[in-house]
Amino acid sequence: MNPTQEALNLIRETEAQLRKLAADAVSQGLYEDAMQLTFWGKSLARLSSESDSQSTMEVSPSSLLGARGTGKESASTSRGTAAISKSGKKARRTGKRRKSKKSSQYPRFFRSAKNLVKVAWSKSTKKEYSHRATRSLVDIVASVLSKLGASGDLLTAHDFMPILHPEDGSEIPSYQAYLCLAWFRAEGLVIQHGRQGYTVPDAALLRDGVAERWDALPRS
Repeated sequence: MNPTQEALNLIRETEAQLRKLAADAVSQGLYEDAMQLTFWGKSLARLSSESDSQSTMEVSPSSLLGARGTGKESASTSRGTAAISKSGKKARRTGKRRKSKKSSQYPRFFRSAKNLVKVAWSKSTKKEYSHRATRSLVDIVASVLSKLGASGDLLTAHDFMPILHPEDGSEIPSYQAYLCLAWFRAEGLVIQHGRQGYTVPDAALLRDGVAERWDALPRS
């Protein structure tokens, strides 16, 4: 067995042990420890998955044929590609112009009693919808993100989801966690970097500044 495969097996064994330790921590009521162990386990699982993906990468036969094609074929392919590219750019520009002004007004955030309310626009149903999360859940999500993001490293949803409730170890519904995350982004407490992930610019502000931002929310 080569060193790379040995290392991959070690990663998988360690990840499995971390899953067991996280489960034991939950059964003992050590939820903070469970979240940390889960975070480490997910990091190792991602390493294993990336290694599998890299090991199975192959060169596309069609790309090799294109590289060895005749000059006439290459020119024809280039013209076709250019036409598709121009068409795609035109469609994107048209789509931007036709973007609904209504959808640009969302999302909006309110507080209703002890709930955070997000009102958004559904592109599929062409109407408003709303999601709610209790204030206590907002604090839990803020605590988890501030802890994991304290180093300033890029976080993906895989790093912090699912989020466990510290009182009973139950899983917080993902839509409520994402609702809290969306509000943090709107307030500048969390920064999204496209599809790459999120960073927490100031962990202490995210952890301790929620109350002030909450009071400033309009009431619904």
